[in-house]
Amino acid sequence: MKLCKSCKTEIDAKATRCPHCQADQRPWPKKHPILTGILVIVLVFVVLGAIGGGKGSSSSSSSVSGAANSVQVQQPTTPEAVQQVDVNALIKDFDTNQLAAVDKYKDKTVQFTAYVKNISKDIMGSPFLSLEPVKTDFYSGTHIQCVFKDDTQLKSLVNGQSVTVRGKSSGMTIGIISVDDCQVIK
Repeated sequence: MKLCKSCKTEIDAKATRCPHCQADQRPWPKKHPILTGILVIVLVFVVLGAIGGGKGSSSSSSSVSGAANSVQVQQPTTPEAVQQVDVNALIKDFDTNQLAAVDKYKDKTVQFTAYVKNISKDIMGSPFLSLEPVKTDFYSGTHIQCVFKDDTQLKSLVNGQSVTVRGKSSGMTIGIISVDDCQVIK
């Protein structure tokens, strides 16, 4: 025997409805299987995104002062080839053929200039910049998410500001090009 969730009368332990008040006795996931399925799928994407965006490498930092702001600039500990990329070309490559773009950019250090669209932290607490291409007549909606190790460099930035960033390209998911281990260059 168990108590009804609604009227608190004693009912059979296997009952799915109370015979007195007709209240559903099933747990929430069994009452709402479609919503439960959607939530599980969303959770899987969030976890996979966090795992993909949380890859790190060691780096040291030094301080650089600008005219209006002071920005911490991360310097890589090992010299690595930096690929200077036009942000519009980067986005066009991914929009034109994502498979070819992944072959071209994945795990390569890229540097580009773009406009800050959003400064925030993801669901796992990793700070990131959401970046849009330099102003053009054509914009596809694809944007770039640069994930940082800490938020030190991001605190002096503002939405709409032009920034040059460097990081390791890690692919594209649902219209978002991911760049990990980012550093603000200027």
